[in-house]
Amino acid sequence: MYSSERILLIEDDSSEVALIKDALSDARIVNHLYPVSSGEEALEYFLGKGKYSDRVTYPLPCLVLLDLKIPGMGGLDVLGWIRKESQVPKVPVVILTHSTNQDDLATAYELGANSYLVKPFDLQAFRKLVKGINSYWIVLSEKPRL
Repeated sequence: MYSSERILLIEDDSSEVALIKDALSDARIVNHLYPVSSGEEALEYFLGKGKYSDRVTYPLPCLVLLDLKIPGMGGLDVLGWIRKESQVPKVPVVILTHSTNQDDLATAYELGANSYLVKPFDLQAFRKLVKGINSYWIVLSEKPRL
């Protein structure tokens, strides 16, 4: 089951998860944000395995926010898997990372990222970035049928 209301956040830093949740709340974003902390957990979520087997409770997301530097299976590997192996290969994936490495950027787009955003260190700029993600990816963008 696909949910037009679920955003999957793949991020291992709990303080950044809290910042993203706060920024979404401040922007009055109603979409439910569900964080997972590793690439392997993201795959379990997409596959509906283990604790994610109930698709009513854990529907497939309408948007993925993906950090590149996560433990175990890295963000670029997760992106490649989503595009080739998942049930929703066309789900929009926004890379949300601190990495300004041009190789990461190029590889992300080669693997099918829809956007590559560098997290600002300034709190207000970060909140503005998250609000922009909502405006563009949730409100304005038409999404493919998954």
